[in-house]
Amino acid sequence: MNYRARVQARRRDVGVEEGDVAGEEYEIVVWAAPSAAQRILRTTDQLGHRLRGESEPAPLERPEVAFRSVMGLFPGGATLTVTVDSTLKEVLRSFGADPVAQRSHDLHDGLLRPVEIPSRTALQPGILIIEPTSFEGSEKSVLEELSRRGRATSIFWNGNAVTRLSIAENGQLLDGFEWWDQATHPGVLDLFDGLDIYDYQDKVARGLVVTERFTGCTVTDDVITQTQAMTIGYRFAH
Repeated sequence: MNYRARVQARRRDVGVEEGDVAGEEYEIVVWAAPSAAQRILRTTDQLGHRLRGESEPAPLERPEVAFRSVMGLFPGGATLTVTVDSTLKEVLRSFGADPVAQRSHDLHDGLLRPVEIPSRTALQPGILIIEPTSFEGSEKSVLEELSRRGRATSIFWNGNAVTRLSIAENGQLLDGFEWWDQATHPGVLDLFDGLDIYDYQDKVARGLVVTERFTGCTVTDDVITQTQAMTIGYRFAH
């Protein structure tokens, strides 16, 4: 009986990008099939070109690299939600939070600390909500309410590497998924342009790239620091 094998190598250019510490990955799939000529499906890494004595291609643009440090600020996980064209009052109502502000210096007190974040595409600044210990922002009902007059995204992850990216617009959840190849909405798929959706190492960072593309808001370390420095917040009504 004849067999065929598919060999895939990924992340062989590790070390080229600043902050890229993930190791190489290989996958070999073997199945029974008639004999056939070798097929080369894709050759993109620079190392492979060097080993074959070929001219190296230009490095692939990896926009998610810029967001790895944001994920690193929450080693135990968090939920980052961004909405545009919503007021603070509407955000608090969407989360079911008490509109009366409370003072606290404890970042794990369960209070919402919404902070304005510039948007390149919306008329008004966006609003970022960080939940270090909860995931209300990833709930369908919350996102649909947040996006009633615009757009909203939410990226959730935890210490067990479980993630969820959710995207809503005009009061409707467009898509929500853990694995990126589960996305189905055409408008969401367009946001994946140039991203390696099969790289599980950078799912959160890619989620922040999509957030930037969809809302025009860039979540940076400085914005996170600004939020963490807030001494007032709003408690969930329930």
